[in-house]
Amino acid sequence: MPHVPAPINVPPPECYITPDSLYTLLEPAAEGKPAPVRLLDSRWVLERADALAAAATDAERERLALPRRQELERRHPEAYLGVEEVRALPTGWDGALAVGAVSHAWLEVSHPDPRGEQLVRIAALIRKAQGGKLRRQQPAWDVDPTIPPYQPLPARVGLFFDWASICQHQKAADGSIAIERTADEEAAFRAALESMQIWYVHQKLFAILVTDLPATTWAPATRRRARRRSTRSRWRSCWRRRSSPRPRPTCRWCCGCTTRRSSRCSAARRSSPSAWRAGSRATASTLRGCSPTAPRWR
Repeated sequence: MPHVPAPINVPPPECYITPDSLYTLLEPAAEGKPAPVRLLDSRWVLERADALAAAATDAERERLALPRRQELERRHPEAYLGVEEVRALPTGWDGALAVGAVSHAWLEVSHPDPRGEQLVRIAALIRKAQGGKLRRQQPAWDVDPTIPPYQPLPARVGLFFDWASICQHQKAADGSIAIERTADEEAAFRAALESMQIWYVHQKLFAILVTDLPATTWAPATRRRARRRSTRSRWRSCWRRRSSPRPRPTCRWCCGCTTRRSSRCSAARRSSPSAWRAGSRATASTLRGCSPTAPRWR
């Protein structure tokens, strides 16, 4: 039998189960160095989304859009949660963490959400989840109308946005690099990139997936190009495994059992889901198969 080399930089299975792997990424490798990952405080995100929703012009919206991580840390250090603050967040059943990852398309090569439209939609979904008003989004699950809504999400959660959570280049409108990452930022970026998938599929986290583009950017020609793209979301298969009723994922904010999240699991009737879809217009049926694109990190 031919020798097959072992995969490189593949995290062990426990990294997807225990919170220690997440806390390690929030710690800098050395004093004075940037941490590979920083989590945004949901309270700050909701406030910024409110300001964006109230903005009257595109110029004002562009000014309020999230900057890359390095700039956000300088301008608004209060936007981030410290490691100890993340550890102090409330936990759900079976140790579920009040931490989630956000996935959405990059609208421009230089900025994923230049006018904050997607941030406003994400904030609206978070508020629904926190108010216990989030409807069950998978039609094959919990079809009984008497089943109560999901357990409310805590009032304060940590959020992973790749644009604002890991060190980024500053790019021009044509995609060229205007400001490169420093050597320390590059090292932190590479450390985060090697374990990026953990934030989206970790058993103790929730995830928010924006499955369509804002109306202002979604033209018919864009739809055709999106369907042809070979770089559609690298997380797509993960979402299908976690969103389909066929797999048997562990319930997060409920009992921790391994039954399918349906009426057969009584605790799951009041649990919060592991993945949410943020927004879906009436024409969503025409967008089936069009996943958000992953950012071009390299």
